[in-house]
Amino acid sequence: MSSELIIEWTIRSAYSPLLIRYCARCDRQQSFASTGKFRLNSNGARMDAWLIYRCSECDKRWNRPVFQRQPLSSLRARYLAQLQENDPHLARQIERRSLSGILLQDRGEAAAFTIDKRMDDISSGTVDTVRLRVMNPSASDVRLDRVLATGLGVSRKEVTALFDCGQMSLNDRSGKWLKRALPVSLEVLANIRGDDAESVSKLLTLGDFS
Repeated sequence: MSSELIIEWTIRSAYSPLLIRYCARCDRQQSFASTGKFRLNSNGARMDAWLIYRCSECDKRWNRPVFQRQPLSSLRARYLAQLQENDPHLARQIERRSLSGILLQDRGEAAAFTIDKRMDDISSGTVDTVRLRVMNPSASDVRLDRVLATGLGVSRKEVTALFDCGQMSLNDRSGKWLKRALPVSLEVLANIRGDDAESVSKLLTLGDFS
């Protein structure tokens, strides 16, 4: 009896730039971290937008301007939807922009990340297909091949070899996706056949699962 193993990896970014600015509540310079949430205010045909930050010491909120008094007619529908939906990619882009008079301070490597793993229970039998879903809710700026290499505990060269020999695929996407920044979500199909089933399934289930 054969079966399909369902695995989900969620990428957690260990990187977020901090803004160093004066905090009125603390009465001194403090670091402010982005919440990843936008505040919008529409007044007739114009809109204001801010990215919300909080003081890392007292939690006081500060709204970082994204734009002010912008005509709604000039905003692309997709951009407006990203603001309304608190799109993590857009928030990341804005977080990394320098501000006049405010120090932008990194608190880690841009590509630093961890992986939370979850595996569905499967019935007894031979695993012949593994469906791996890679989620990137915080829009971590990291290449897919590095994520797979880290999660599998192998080198990036070995990851490429798995795709070259057809054991793993990216649905209808080409192998060039391996070297691209990871999108918010991506499903990777691992096609396990014959004698490869035991070794590859062990690789994919390596690590701590919730």
